[in-house]
Amino acid sequence: MRIVYYYRGIAANTVRLNIGNMVTALRQLGHEVTLCFPMTADTSEDDTRPRMAAGRRHRVPRLVWNLAQLWADRRCQRALLQLCREQQPDLIHERHLAFSRGAVKVSRQLGIPLITIAHEFPAHQMPQRFSPLLRWLARRMERASLRGADRLVVVSTPLRDWVVQNLLPPGKVAVIPNGVREELFVNLAAARTRRRCELNLGAHDVALAYLQRWDRNPVHAAAEQLLSELMASLAGLPVRLVSLGGGTQFDEVRARFSVDPRVNGRVCFVGQVPHQEVPGYLAACDIGIIPTHESFTSPMKLFEYMAAGPVVVAPALPNIREIVRDKETGRLFAPGDVAAMGRIVAELVLDPAQRQRLREEARAQVFRKHTWRSNAERFLQLAHEVIDARGR
Repeated sequence: MRIVYYYRGIAANTVRLNIGNMVTALRQLGHEVTLCFPMTADTSEDDTRPRMAAGRRHRVPRLVWNLAQLWADRRCQRALLQLCREQQPDLIHERHLAFSRGAVKVSRQLGIPLITIAHEFPAHQMPQRFSPLLRWLARRMERASLRGADRLVVVSTPLRDWVVQNLLPPGKVAVIPNGVREELFVNLAAARTRRRCELNLGAHDVALAYLQRWDRNPVHAAAEQLLSELMASLAGLPVRLVSLGGGTQFDEVRARFSVDPRVNGRVCFVGQVPHQEVPGYLAACDIGIIPTHESFTSPMKLFEYMAAGPVVVAPALPNIREIVRDKETGRLFAPGDVAAMGRIVAELVLDPAQRQRLREEARAQVFRKHTWRSNAERFLQLAHEVIDARGR
């Protein structure tokens, strides 16, 4: 099958990894995938370098940014149209963004089936991103782009429930969560030893992993506060926190932690590392922390914790509960209840047998159900369905 993967934005960090993992899996299954990223000439799939454009939205007026998005949609539509005329693909696969109608228009003009994947619906769920003058247009364009696709893929059941309630019939929406590249998460014993030595972790130290960029984001700010309170509650236990990820606020967060008496020097900031090195760092840790999160997305770190070995400790949000079974493949606490999170972590610190049992069950589940290869196989099933439907 010939597939054009279209993304109108500048694919940075997690977005680029997400797209790259799916593209790699599709190619490994023998399909031809051409990337169409008109806003950047660099289409390498495994580049985790921070993009300057990622922070520009916060430095310009919303109206100016929204008008730039509308301009980008027209520009990118022309690039997609030209590529599809040259390549004559069997399918267009688009990652959804606000103010995006280009893929729907090209799909209709050339008669090529379109599958759109959405991780969020910004015009409907995040109106603060839009100028009040253009919010109506953003919602209108979002509805039109989603309804114009042959099939919509979302990354969690709560997101599917929302879109079915508000925008689309159930039969048009499928769920494919994030996953892991299995080959990156095998044979990690040597990497665990090497990274624990690098992080100066003692034989009896229990390392807590937190995999997340530090950006100007309310969720990140809440996580910083919760992690500080968590470390305070664990005083006296042999616990170290390992922070993996850079971000625009990295230096500020590291400086605040360095003088926070509740933390007392028990945090190691690794910073941004190439994605292929992430599994080794996670393998060096014993518990993977998600202190807080949105309730509808599909956290990549959740699957990477499960695959690398740290026991997941996360809030019992709907999108997390559909992946993690409490006391079977991880531990869950009531969202925002830092005392409960602390009790669970302390219990795991003192109970290595429980950690081992949960680790083994989680790894088995993620390799059985949540790899990018299995995601690609599910996607291809949907692709054949929409192509066949177009042909009838």
